[in-house]
Order: sequence, then C-alpha cells, then structure tokens
Amino acid sequence: MLCIIWKDDVQLPWWGMLLASGIACILSLPIGVIQATTNQQPGYNVVAEFIIGYLLPGKPIANILFKTYGRISTTHALSFLADLKLGHYMKIPPRCMYVAQLVGTILAGTINLCIAWWLLTGTEHICDVNSLPSDSPWTCPKDRVAFDAFVIWGLVGPKRLFGPLGPYKNLVWLFLVGAFLPVPVWILNKLFPKTKQIFYEHRQTRCACTVNEELQGCTSVVVSHPTGGKYGSINHALHYMEG
Repeated sequence: MLCIIWKDDVQLPWWGMLLASGIACILSLPIGVIQATTNQQPGYNVVAEFIIGYLLPGKPIANILFKTYGRISTTHALSFLADLKLGHYMKIPPRCMYVAQLVGTILAGTINLCIAWWLLTGTEHICDVNSLPSDSPWTCPKDRVAFDAFVIWGLVGPKRLFGPLGPYKNLVWLFLVGAFLPVPVWILNKLFPKTKQIFYEHRQTRCACTVNEELQGCTSVVVSHPTGGKYGSINHALHYMEG
C-alpha cells in the first residue's frame, strides 16, 4: 500500500518492497544460525544499499526504505527470536510471548512515530548545526552518518563508485574473496578435527567486517565536506555527480 499510494514520495516500487522482504526472509535463517553458533550477527547493510543503489540510482528515499524493510527487518526478527528463546527457558507459553511482542511492537512503533513527528515539526532548525545554538542538543550526530550513507548509495549510486569507471572498482572483488574465504577454513577444520578451537575465532566474520568498513570508509571520503553545514555533504555529492 505504501509503495502504491505514495509511490512518488517513497520512490520505491512494489517490486522493491517484495525484494527487500524476500532478502530478509532468506537471510534471517543463516544469519540466525551464525549468531546462535558464534554470538556474532553478520550484517548486510552495505550489500542491501549496494543492490538497490544499482537498481534505483538517484533515489535516496528508496534506498532508506529498502534497507529498513530488508536489513532492519532481519535484525528485529532475530531479536524477537532471542526473546522467544528466553521465554522458552523461563517456561513462558509461546502465545503469551508472541502477544507481548506484538503489543509492544505496535505501542513502540506508534509512540516513536508520534514523538519523531512532534520533534521534526515542533523543534526549530532541528539537525541544522549551522542555525542551532552551540549548546543545543538537537544536532543529530548519528543521523548524519545515515544521511551520508544514503546520499552516497542512493543519490550518487554505487555505479559511479564501484562501476567499470569508478575509483573503487577493484573493491568489488572482495565480495568474491569473502564468499570463498570460509572454504579453506572448513577444509582445515575437517582435516584437523582436534583443533577446532583454532578455527572458531570467527576469522570469516572479522574479514567480512573489514571489507564492510573499507567500503563504508571509501564512501565516507566521497561525501565528507570540510565546511560541514546542513547541506554540505549532499552538495559535495552533487558536485561529484556533475564532474
């Protein structure tokens, strides 16, 4: 309904919503198995932004929604599963746990939406560091990180950075490296079963995090602007696109 009625505002077509939901459904199980086994939850934030950035370039709002209904849905699903597991250990009936989660989700979502709308409409110059007083608490430092990410992945698009003519085109090969990296570790684990603790140090997770940080670091350099300001990053990104 969101992508059909307000499709011009949200910029995400109906098939984008289905794709995000499908990715979340498919990846929730393997990520949940990894988290249950290693206590590490590998994320695919950059992968989700990368995919929709290629499919819908120049649409940052669509990039936000795709990541929200894809990666964030997986995070919340695993959080709910962890709560259900805790309730199972505490001998709480599953129906009671599910009803409590459902009511809590509805209340939390409604209250968060109302408070966010109230702050955005009632606080003058919110998140505008140039217009706010120096002691103002409404500078939104964390939101600026997300803002830069959606500008680079949604507005500029990964094709300009990681495409054939992009400055970081060679970094894309690291996705293949990360895909094949667990294979030798698995083989060594089978050859030397008595030394499993050596291979349980989550080297795959560390390498994946390193690749993720490298990709985010490269894109942060592109959108960083020394003058700052409310529109510093987006102006610099637009200047990059024109160049």
